[in-house]
Amino acid sequence: MPSVLPKLNSSDRSAIRTLVHLYRQVDKETVHFKKLSKIHCPPLCGYCCATADVETTSLEMLPLAAQLWSEGKGDYWLKKLGAAGSKKRCVFFKPYQRNSKQGRCMVYALRPLICRLFGFSFNKNKTGGYAYGGCKIIKKEYPKTIEKMKKMLGQKPQLLKMTDFSMRLFGLGSTMDQKLIPINQATKITLEKVGFILEKQKSQCKM
Repeated sequence: MPSVLPKLNSSDRSAIRTLVHLYRQVDKETVHFKKLSKIHCPPLCGYCCATADVETTSLEMLPLAAQLWSEGKGDYWLKKLGAAGSKKRCVFFKPYQRNSKQGRCMVYALRPLICRLFGFSFNKNKTGGYAYGGCKIIKKEYPKTIEKMKKMLGQKPQLLKMTDFSMRLFGLGSTMDQKLIPINQATKITLEKVGFILEKQKSQCKM
C-alpha cells in the first residue's frame, strides 16, 4: 500500500521527518546511556507500559499515525482506541497471558519520546539540577548502580537529559499539539487528524 505522506501538507511532512530523525538520535544516546550507567530494562518487562499514566503529545504520534494509515490500519486502531478510552493502558502494549506486566510494544520503532527516554535519562528537579527518575523495577534491579548515578550527577556528567530532546519539539506544531495528554488520547487525535485529511482529499477527487 502506498505511503500517505505525499497527501499530507508540507508542515506535517516536515514534522514527521524531524521526529523520525530525532527518534534515531535518542536511540543512539540511550545506547550510550546504557553503556555508561549499566542500566537496562529487565527482559520482557512492560511494567511502565501496563499503566494508564503514560502521557505524550499528539505531535509525537504523527509518524505512527501516518504509518498506520499507509498500512490501511487507521480505522482499525481508531476503533480500538475508542473502545479503550484514555484511562486504560496503551493499546499498543501487548501483554503476555501469564503476566500482564510483561509483554511487547507493537509499534516499537515509532514509539514517542517518553517511551524511549524513561529510565535512560535525567530529569530536571525543583532546584534546577538533575535527578535520575527510573521506575521502581529498575531501582530494585540495580540498587548499587542507582547509588553510583547519584554520585555521577554531582560531577555533571554528559549523559542524556529528557529536556535536551523535548525542547526540540517546540516550533514543530501548535501549542495543543505539544500538550501532554494520555497516550491513547494523543494517538486517537492524531489518527483522526490524518484520517480527516485523507478523507477530504478523497472527496475532492470525486467532485
